[in-house]
Amino acid sequence: MDSHKRTIAIISFGHWSAALTNGALRVVLPVYFAAAGEPISKIALLFFLFKLAVVVAPMGMGLTLNRLGYKRTFVGALGIHTFISCFYLFPVSALVFLERFVRGVVYLSDMSAVYVKHFSPRETQRFFVNLILGLKEASKGVGMLAGGLLLTVLSLRHTVLVFAAVTAVSTLLAWHFLPDLKEQTRTPVRKLWRTVASKIKTLGLGFGLLHGALDAWGVVVLPVYLTTVFGLSPAFVGAVMMGQYVFHGVVVALFSRYINIPADSRTVLVMAGLALVALCLALSAAWPL
Repeated sequence: MDSHKRTIAIISFGHWSAALTNGALRVVLPVYFAAAGEPISKIALLFFLFKLAVVVAPMGMGLTLNRLGYKRTFVGALGIHTFISCFYLFPVSALVFLERFVRGVVYLSDMSAVYVKHFSPRETQRFFVNLILGLKEASKGVGMLAGGLLLTVLSLRHTVLVFAAVTAVSTLLAWHFLPDLKEQTRTPVRKLWRTVASKIKTLGLGFGLLHGALDAWGVVVLPVYLTTVFGLSPAFVGAVMMGQYVFHGVVVALFSRYINIPADSRTVLVMAGLALVALCLALSAAWPL
């Protein structure tokens, strides 16, 4: 517990470095492939593979944590993020599709959250988890802007390699300084799904559909629309997308500490869902810039 602040800082840096890369690719890939004349269906498939992997990743990640321990899993995930960025050195479409799926499989949000819970004081666990996840969204937004700026002066492969260098540094730091934790009980694989409550499964499905809808519009359609219809630069597209993610990150980081809604969680979820339905209907119209 004496070193929990350093542990949380290293986990945060590793998580944010991967989010920085993910954010950059959300701008770089649609803009680059749209400029190369690729159909939007192919661009959408890249992000469908990523989200499909994110949906199934938590079960595999939990099993990996249980078997290999926290440090090996975290360092290995960061190392994979660095390695698959090198796929862009080769102009092969299959490698890009593979990179999208693998990057979704080694998604770091759940892993970082449970790591922090084990290495932070009980009274501050919730705040630290929300802070890390919130600033992860902000880091993703910064990556969008940085990716758009770099793509204006560098090629696709060199742009991605810049972010690979950041995840490589975070991998080395985690390998040298993170404390390890290994669970004593080996969870049987066949019992994993049966032990999850039905309400948690429903919540997980809703969460996946929500983020899938966000990516369908905000990651695939928006950057392509802004570049092909309005002729905007990648840097401007990155700035537009960054604004939303930075705002999202600030809300996530501060919500649990400073805002208390006088209603139960189920009511809040229903209200938020209805508000998003109205927003989606509004976005179905093609608004001017």
